[in-house]
Amino acid sequence: MEPLDHNEELQQHAPRLHALGKVDPFKVPEGYFEHLPHRITERASAGTGTGRTFTSRERAGSFRPAKALWALPALAVVAAAVWWLARPPVQLHQPAEVPVLSETEFEAYAPFANLDDLDLSSAEWDSIHVHLTEEEALAYIDQEEIDLHELLDYMQLQ
Repeated sequence: MEPLDHNEELQQHAPRLHALGKVDPFKVPEGYFEHLPHRITERASAGTGTGRTFTSRERAGSFRPAKALWALPALAVVAAAVWWLARPPVQLHQPAEVPVLSETEFEAYAPFANLDDLDLSSAEWDSIHVHLTEEEALAYIDQEEIDLHELLDYMQLQ
C-alpha cells in the first residue's frame, strides 16, 4: 500500500475543504488602499451618511443620567464588599476586663462602712445558683489554683 500524498489525503478525510481550492481569502482588489481615502471623502461630501450631526458632548462619550442609575446598585454592592472586607474582625467570646481594686478603693464603692461589720451568716447561700460552662469552670479553677483532689473530696461530701 502506497502512502497517500497531501491532496489525496485531504480529499479522503475532508472533501469539502479540498473542494474550496487554494484561493487566498484575504486578498483585496488591486489598488484598494490607494483609492480608499478618495472614496471616503467623496461619500462624505455627497452626504450619503446618516445625515445626523453629533455635538461635542456626544462625541466625547455621551453621559446619560438614566444609564448612570443602573450603575448605582453595582456601586453599592462594591462599596458594601469593600466595607465588609476592610472592617476589623469581631471577637465574639472576649472576656470583659475587670480592673483590680485595692481594699480602700473597694470600700469606697461598697455601701457599708466596714467589711468586718458585714453579716454573711444570714445569707441564703442555697438560693444562689451559678451556671458556668465547662470552659468557664476550668478557667476559674485554673485562675484560682484550686486543687482538684480537694474539690473532688468536697463534692463527694455534698
